[in-house]
Amino acid sequence: MSTYSLRWAIETSFQDLNQNLALHGCKWRELRGQECFLALAFLCYLFLVWAQAHGDLARYGAKHGTLGQARESFKCYCQEEFSDWLAELKRRCEDCPPANYIYTHLYGGEGEK
Repeated sequence: MSTYSLRWAIETSFQDLNQNLALHGCKWRELRGQECFLALAFLCYLFLVWAQAHGDLARYGAKHGTLGQARESFKCYCQEEFSDWLAELKRRCEDCPPANYIYTHLYGGEGEK
């Protein structure tokens, strides 16, 4: 029975990788590219599971949800961090054309076009 439970953990992990991290979508023909793709998919999986287990994504709704919910919560986290970074950049550099361009096109805010 313990062998079956280990096998089940592996099966559910691969299902999560396929459904939520596009493991099945590897288009590389060279072995090195496939190895890199697999390594990145597994790193993403480990990161999301770790962040979920430590409650880092809880405020975004992925306290004990699925890996797909953790992925969506991480997207919200990244968007919030990017927004904070961009607002800080705009505050520090009011006459910065790249910051104004990004701010204007993403948020429709005031700035140079």
